[in-house]
Amino acid sequence: MLKGRPARPGRPAAPPALPAWTRPSPRLSPADRERYARLFAGLAALIARPREKVVTALLQEASARVLVDLTAEAVRQGVPWKRFSTAVMEGAPASALGEEDLPALLGRLAGTAPALPGPLQALEGRVQERRDAWACGAGCWMCCAINARVTALPAEVRAAWEILKDLPQETAPHPRACPALGADGLCRVYAARPAVCGRLGSTDVAACEAALARYDATGEVGPFMQSAASALDPWAFASLLAELADEPRRQVDLVTCLHRLRAGAKMADALGAGRAAHLAANPGERNRLDPAPRGR
Repeated sequence: MLKGRPARPGRPAAPPALPAWTRPSPRLSPADRERYARLFAGLAALIARPREKVVTALLQEASARVLVDLTAEAVRQGVPWKRFSTAVMEGAPASALGEEDLPALLGRLAGTAPALPGPLQALEGRVQERRDAWACGAGCWMCCAINARVTALPAEVRAAWEILKDLPQETAPHPRACPALGADGLCRVYAARPAVCGRLGSTDVAACEAALARYDATGEVGPFMQSAASALDPWAFASLLAELADEPRRQVDLVTCLHRLRAGAKMADALGAGRAAHLAANPGERNRLDPAPRGR
């Protein structure tokens, strides 16, 4: 549940109400209405919070405004909270609403989102300018080996595997490379690559080469990657929902998942192994629904 100001002693807190403009479906249960109402309240507070108008802050605000529209659509359609929250946390909000594919859905919602402090299109343009300065190109694969762990959402793993499962195995140009990397240095699931793969890049090929050599020799990389995150990103919505609604995080390690799937594991087992690998590398992200680490 959302963490808000505690009620005064002896005076129970009034349950939140859904905004009238959402036109909530009568199919929603009282409990689901409350969960959605609490999310709306959290998003409204985040949007109204004073902040520096830097790109990262504006991106979070833009994501919150689009998530308002996405949540309102779920409320109007009477989508149960569990179905909605699970889909958002797995990276597939479009599937929760029975809508079109995610990019088309978010594009439509972004067009109806409330005005930002600076148009959303201009904000996305600033992100694109950073991407345009990257030295990355087809056949440049070093980050696919340097980043031995790629954090993905379950929906992204499923989308990548739908392509990779029908392709023969190839020997990648580096033994530690992602299983989706082909022998020619091209990503074989490029059309369905996780969002994190599309928002990390470098402006200096020599820095990438040095980072790979350093990692091979010492296991240390050092800073060299740049981020160009988008407001229209399934990761943004999952992060907001985890922060505002105390939903269990579902991040997994993509490389672990794909290796397990290649070995014949079922998707649920591969995702479980990917979650365990992610938590081992990022113990601070453990939440209340994760199993306790072994040895305790």
